[in-house]
Amino acid sequence: MAALQLRVSCARTHQCYGSVGGFDSEVLPLRDWSRLGRSSTRQDLVLVKGSSWVRPLGSASLLRLVPVIGRGKTVSASLATDALAASADGAQRFAELVANAAPVLVSRVCVSVQELPLAVQVSAAAVGLMVFALWCLDAPMRFIWESITKKDSNWEKSQTRVVLKSYIRPLMLWAGTIMMCRALDSVELPSEASIAIKKRLTHFVRSLSTVSVFALCAGSLIQQVQKHLMKRSSLMDSRSVSLPFIANAVSTSVWVAAVCLFLELLGFSTHRWLAAGGFGTVLLTLAGREIFTNFLSSMMIHATKPFVESEWIQTKIEGQEVIGTVEHVGWWSPTVIRGDDREAVLIPNHKFSVSVVRNLTQKTHWRIKTHIAINHHDMKKINKIVADMRKVIANHPEIEQKRLHRRVFFDYVNSQNNLALMIMISCFVKTSRFEKYLRVKVHSTLLFL
Repeated sequence: MAALQLRVSCARTHQCYGSVGGFDSEVLPLRDWSRLGRSSTRQDLVLVKGSSWVRPLGSASLLRLVPVIGRGKTVSASLATDALAASADGAQRFAELVANAAPVLVSRVCVSVQELPLAVQVSAAAVGLMVFALWCLDAPMRFIWESITKKDSNWEKSQTRVVLKSYIRPLMLWAGTIMMCRALDSVELPSEASIAIKKRLTHFVRSLSTVSVFALCAGSLIQQVQKHLMKRSSLMDSRSVSLPFIANAVSTSVWVAAVCLFLELLGFSTHRWLAAGGFGTVLLTLAGREIFTNFLSSMMIHATKPFVESEWIQTKIEGQEVIGTVEHVGWWSPTVIRGDDREAVLIPNHKFSVSVVRNLTQKTHWRIKTHIAINHHDMKKINKIVADMRKVIANHPEIEQKRLHRRVFFDYVNSQNNLALMIMISCFVKTSRFEKYLRVKVHSTLLFL
C-alpha cells in the first residue's frame, strides 16, 4: 500500500498531531485522540498526501478512518474506500439536484409548448413519435423483456422483437404520419391552388401510409403463420408441397389488393385497369404463347414439386438423355441442371410437363441386377453354386430381406461366350445413396466369387 500521511490540523493550535505510513513523526497518544474527538468541530480536516482533495470529517469519522492508534505505531487508511465514499456523495448530490430541477424544467417546457400554434404542437408530437419508433423503441422494450423473462435468451430472435418490428413500429409510424397530415390540414394557405395541392398531398400521404402499413402487417402475419404451421406439422423438408407456395400466393395477392386499394383511394377506377389487363393478357397469350406456357409450367413445378434444387434427376428431352443435379428452378428463366460431366443444361420448364422425369434422389432402395458367367464344364456344380450365392445374399446386412425380392437362379447359356452358364442375381440395397449402393455391390460381388 502506498504511503499515506495523515495530518489533523485544528483551527485553534494549527499543530501536526500524527503521521502514517513510513514517516518518522510523533504519534498522538490514545487519550489525546479521545480529547480531540470531544473537542473537535467541523473545521477538522484530513489531508491525504498524494491526493488533491481535503475532506472535512467529524471525530467519529476520523476514529473510523484510523483503526489503530498508539504510541510508536502507524495509522493505515484506504484511499480507494475514501474515494468511493466521495464519489457516492457526489452522485447523491447530483441525483438530488436533477430530481429537484426536473419538475421545473418539464413544467416550463409544457408551458412553452402550449403557447405554440396547434399545427406546430401536432407536428412536434408526430416527429417525436416517429423518432421514438425508429430509434428509441428497442431499448425500453428490450429492458422490459429481459426483466420479465429473466433468462439469457437472444433478443434478436425473440418473438417480442418480431412483434415490435413487424407490427408495433409500422403502426407507430403510421400514427405519426396521420398526425403530420392532421397538422398540415390546420395550416391556412392564401390561394385556392395551394389549398388544393395541400389536400391532394395529404390525401396521397394518408392513402400510401395506410395501404403500406396494411400490406406490411398482413405480409408479416402470413410469414409467421407459415413458420408456425411448418414447425407444428414437421414440414421442414423442402418437399413440403403446399405451404410455401400458398404463402407466396397469398402474399402476392395481399400486395396486389393493396395496390388496387391505393388506386381506389386516389380516385382511379380499378375496373378499367382490370379490363385492360385482361385484354392485354389475351394479346400476350397470343403473341408469346411459349413464354406464358413456360410461366404456367413453372407454377406447376413450384406447386407440385416433382423435383427441387440439389436433387438428382433423369429425363429425356426431345430424344436426348439428360441426367444431373438440379441447380435452379426459375419462374421465367429455364431450369438449370448440372450434368455428370459438370456441364450446365438449361431446359425450359414447359418441357417437363410433356416428359418423363425420374427423380433418383427419392429412391428408397437401389437394385443390384447382374449376371455372373460360369464355365459350362461346371454344369454339375451349378445347383451348389446357386445355393451358396443365395446364402451370401441372405446373410448380407445391407441387402433388403423382407420387403423386396432376392433372386439368384440359373438364367441362360451364352452361346457367344463359350457356352457360359449365366446366373442372374437380383436384390435391393437398403440405401438411397448411390455411393453406398456401389460399395455394397462391389462387396457382394466379391463374396460371390
